[in-house]
Amino acid sequence: MTYIARVLGDRVQLQQVVLNLNMNALDAVSALTEGPREIVIQTSLSDHHDLLIAVRDSGVGFSEEGLRSGRLWAARNDDAPGATITFMLPLHEPPHG
Repeated sequence: MTYIARVLGDRVQLQQVVLNLNMNALDAVSALTEGPREIVIQTSLSDHHDLLIAVRDSGVGFSEEGLRSGRLWAARNDDAPGATITFMLPLHEPPHG
């Protein structure tokens, strides 16, 4: 099922976050000398009606010290090389559908 979700936030700042996450993923996969170079952008709704956006790459990853908590978070991929960066945005109004 497809939803059109409106979120609360500054359009320019949100564009910068998405652009920066994509550029970081591109940098991570560009550093690979072998193996697949993959970037996946995924959106979903949380149980609390927040929009989750995840940028997953197959790049070099990072250490445990590089992780931070909050509404923007990062994790090493368990099943493959690289990392997944996720952030959450409050919806302007809950989806109907």
